[in-house]
Amino acid sequence: MAKPSRRSVLRAGILVPAAAVPLATVDNAISLVAGGIASGLRRSTFAPHVRSSFSLAGGDETYTATLTRIADLARSPRGHDRKFRLRFDVAGAPEAGTYRLRHDRIGALDLFVAPVSGQAGVYEAVVDAR
Repeated sequence: MAKPSRRSVLRAGILVPAAAVPLATVDNAISLVAGGIASGLRRSTFAPHVRSSFSLAGGDETYTATLTRIADLARSPRGHDRKFRLRFDVAGAPEAGTYRLRHDRIGALDLFVAPVSGQAGVYEAVVDAR
């Protein structure tokens, strides 16, 4: 079975449940569903855990990752709590894809993680929540 893409995870997690809501409340429903699913996707959630260990699980493989940096997204306000990128040093060489990111304090989240071009063992996940 193929790994789900970032787009399919977002669609399944946010848009499908919202489709069952009457049109008059779609905006509120999307906000509520996204808030529930993505509540851990905040810069402030990850900031205390820079330099700590995470696991990336996908398919039959699990990789050890260390969160090394949290950075701003281009064209987003500096320090925005819902728009940022996570940088990891990862042992092994996972392919770009959606992984279950686990941390003992944060819990588990599904994120699309990709290698950073030209930097062996460096991977990035982009969070651009609205």
